[in-house]
Amino acid sequence: MKSIKESDPLTLAKYSHENQLYNLNGWKWTKRHKQNPNKFIRMLRIFKAKSRNAFKKFKFGVRNPRSVPDALQIDKENGNNLWLEAINKELEELMKMDTFIFKDNINDIPHDYQFIPTHLIFDAKYDGRRKISGRR
Repeated sequence: MKSIKESDPLTLAKYSHENQLYNLNGWKWTKRHKQNPNKFIRMLRIFKAKSRNAFKKFKFGVRNPRSVPDALQIDKENGNNLWLEAINKELEELMKMDTFIFKDNINDIPHDYQFIPTHLIFDAKYDGRRKISGRR
């Protein structure tokens, strides 16, 4: 039941209420669903988002980092610099477009410019290459 609860808790909670199991040991967590179903669904979405971040993601046998420090740690563990090269390549492409001015401190931004946060998306290709995409 633990694996079903982790993968689809909403269906399990509905089943619990249809069969009146919510007062039995192991099913009491489903009472929250009966009291306020909308709040329970929101809580599950938050729980799923947190649990997704807890697991390491692999694609084509390559571990995908979630952040730049994570990418650098993976490079250190593997004894290479493939993620660092991919990060540098993406940043060079952004600099070539002359669209952004990279600043370390938000307070250093000129008054006629706007702060736009950038989020890097890490991906591995089927041939072993590392790919970074910048999302704004």
